[in-house]
Amino acid sequence: MRAEPYRVSLARGRDASVQIHVRNFRDAVQSHRIVLHTPPGISAQPHVLEGTVAAGQRRAFPVTLRADGSARDGVGIVGLDVTLDGRRHGELFDLVFAVER
Repeated sequence: MRAEPYRVSLARGRDASVQIHVRNFRDAVQSHRIVLHTPPGISAQPHVLEGTVAAGQRRAFPVTLRADGSARDGVGIVGLDVTLDGRRHGELFDLVFAVER
């Protein structure tokens, strides 16, 4: 799993697009549930990604990030909490954002 771009600049009140790429290294279909944990003032739509990826394949899922007026200036992290085939692995991946002044 990876986010592209990994580092995102956020201007308050404006959207930024990110793709979350999920790759299945297994030889069978894999189900996933990914919850995006955002800090206060940052939203992700959708904030939960659920689906399946065929054996040996990849899928990209679009996500829109937004900083509202309560977001702190500076750099922060969105944690990607991963569940594969019903087994939760936790925040194995992340992406970095910077709220512009």
